[in-house]
Amino acid sequence: MWDLNSNSFTQVAAHDAPVKSVNWVQAPNYQCLMTGSWDKTLKFWDTRQAQPMMTINCEERVYASDVVYPVAVSVLAGRKIKIINLENQPTVHNTVEPPLRYQLRDVSIFKKDGKPAGFGVCSIEGRAAIEPFDNSVPNSKDKFTFKCHRSPVQNDYNKPQDIYAVNGIKFIRPSVPWPQLVVTVSLASGTRMQERS
Repeated sequence: MWDLNSNSFTQVAAHDAPVKSVNWVQAPNYQCLMTGSWDKTLKFWDTRQAQPMMTINCEERVYASDVVYPVAVSVLAGRKIKIINLENQPTVHNTVEPPLRYQLRDVSIFKKDGKPAGFGVCSIEGRAAIEPFDNSVPNSKDKFTFKCHRSPVQNDYNKPQDIYAVNGIKFIRPSVPWPQLVVTVSLASGTRMQERS
């Protein structure tokens, strides 16, 4: 952690493998730093202590996380999504698989009426998915996937299409009922896929 007043650094968290996500949790009865790592753990840190206040073991490596109290969502290797309830103390609420077929890259929680309502995930297959937390309504219009970051199809649907990995997804949280979605792509040689339509 970097103290801007003193221009000094303090280590506040440690894992046995690279840390891939860092999020601040601001709850009514506690505040902590949540870190996710390739050591297959989510750890919750009181920044004044050397040891984590809690550790959640995951089935796979943590790729990305987002927090909007009282919920945290982490995407894991193996196309798993872990939903964490942050009320009182962090507990695993559910582990789900998204409708996307390939490696997940990022996650972002969206709000509706001021409360967390669901999340968006993106993958290397040039797709994103929107998932509501309330899955009680089958075939809900609020749950969908869409293609993005692809080369345009030019009248010949038999030609291969360039598909670019979607590496980031964020909801802009303005004061309107439904947030706006922003997806990002990083282009580098060897990072595109091809799909026949």
